[in-house]
Amino acid sequence: MRAAHPSFTTLPVSDGVPRSAPLQRLLHSQELFVRGAHVPHRITAAGLAQSHTAWFGVGVMAGGQLSHGLPVDVLVLVYAQELARRAQGWSSSLILVADDNAHAAGGDVLAVRRRSIQAQARLAAVIERLGFPADVRLASSLRHDPTIDTPPAPTSLPPYVAHQLLQTEALRRRGIGLKIGWALSGAMLDERYFDDLHAREYESRVGSVYTSGGCTLDVRRPRACPYVCANPNARLLLQPGEDLARKLAHAPVAAARRYGRLLGKLARAHCRLTGSDRYRGPVATLQDLLDDLP
Repeated sequence: MRAAHPSFTTLPVSDGVPRSAPLQRLLHSQELFVRGAHVPHRITAAGLAQSHTAWFGVGVMAGGQLSHGLPVDVLVLVYAQELARRAQGWSSSLILVADDNAHAAGGDVLAVRRRSIQAQARLAAVIERLGFPADVRLASSLRHDPTIDTPPAPTSLPPYVAHQLLQTEALRRRGIGLKIGWALSGAMLDERYFDDLHAREYESRVGSVYTSGGCTLDVRRPRACPYVCANPNARLLLQPGEDLARKLAHAPVAAARRYGRLLGKLARAHCRLTGSDRYRGPVATLQDLLDDLP
């Protein structure tokens, strides 16, 4: 079943304005981004001209439960964001760990806080290791930032959804207007859904580009959100001590191959962005990254 989106006209990627050309070329050529008419990106040259920062959010809840850690899959957003930043010539990026969003969804305050700080620390360590100019923040910090103009929240939507839309609009007004999201063909609630709801509620559209989603080692549920983990045995985790080769070797063959294709994309992006000459295959390249984490 195709995702159910509001009846808005999708903004075309190709608008003929030179300012957007580098990003357009990246979207059409880089394998981390989805390609094809079934998952169109939503950007305009005018929107890019009003923006200076790319961002993405990382949730800490999965299916109403706290996530069991960050999957390696989240690197698809990290690398895609850095590619987009360089294409636009911007000086920095933003990564938000969505603690406020989890609170709005009914998560226990202390448990959400603990898990969010853990995710923030892990992502900050990865960013430092990679040398990317990205600021990793808790979403709750936006409430205390005087540079963020907080718009009114939609009143006709569930609290979690309304909070996410408000957050997106507040960032867009601040010039943090290129969102790195993820999309899956046939998904009902990937980030296209929320981006289209945002456009309906605020009558403006944040620029959004989409990567592929994540993988699992569960043949019954092969695809997943790239930044939350409901079952740590079915995901490759972004943590020291995670033995990628061992986990893949004990997985069903079809699932291991699917995950292996994603790791290949990540490893190629890693080497391109870091200038690494240590490419020894996808698993070894990413294992090096994990082993270097504190």
